[in-house]
Amino acid sequence: MIYYASAVGSVVLALLKETTTWHVHSLFKKGFNLMNQNGAIIFIGTNENGLFPFGISVDEQTKQKMMSHIQHNDEFCANRLKLRHAQFSIDLNTTIVEPRRNFHDADVEALRMCLMAYDFSDYVDSDFSLSRMTALKRSLSDADEMVLTQLEFLVGRGNGLTPTGDDILVGLLYSHFIQPFIVPVHFQSIKTVIAQERTTIISENFINLAIQGIFSSRISQLNDTVSDEAIQSLAEVGSSSGKDTLYGIYIGLIKGVNE
Repeated sequence: MIYYASAVGSVVLALLKETTTWHVHSLFKKGFNLMNQNGAIIFIGTNENGLFPFGISVDEQTKQKMMSHIQHNDEFCANRLKLRHAQFSIDLNTTIVEPRRNFHDADVEALRMCLMAYDFSDYVDSDFSLSRMTALKRSLSDADEMVLTQLEFLVGRGNGLTPTGDDILVGLLYSHFIQPFIVPVHFQSIKTVIAQERTTIISENFINLAIQGIFSSRISQLNDTVSDEAIQSLAEVGSSSGKDTLYGIYIGLIKGVNE
């Protein structure tokens, strides 16, 4: 049986050139993840949460059929533009999704105003309070600050495949690309903490791509469109991942933190 992808992230094609053997790492409602021996992840599933740079998109029916044949640790082998499982193959000869890096097009002030009106009260009495997160932002903007302890507190904190602290960090990184504030030395600080294996493999992949300025379509659409609809579409990703990411963007764009 051959199934056909509707879109493939360009990161996927690069990964498949590097590694031909992959195994099923995790399965969930919207699809499943493959992982190679280096810990790189490829997501295969529907695009309900947007398009991912390391994702292969399929329709709902195709996803259900594939998932009826697979289980944890099953092997997939890449051969040109096909991924082969013992029971089926996936044809990847389709639309290639390139990362959107047009950060200079973002209307930073409009995004800031939208987020100022958003309700982030859930974070007030949490581990991710405004004071703690703005302190982290200040540290990230100062090369003389030791930021490792703050990052170690954040990374991996929370539940799920992408813990809250990690999603906030991805949001902070996005805000940096549209309005720079992180000094170069602290990009290395972030890499150092990620290398400590403090969080999930899924989150490590998201953060490592975010460091390179590569984000999911629900985030990168903000480069082009700032609207209540765009904000809400990101907020609806996962149980709280989208809102956590928005909170990170909000922290990054708040005026007065570094001024």
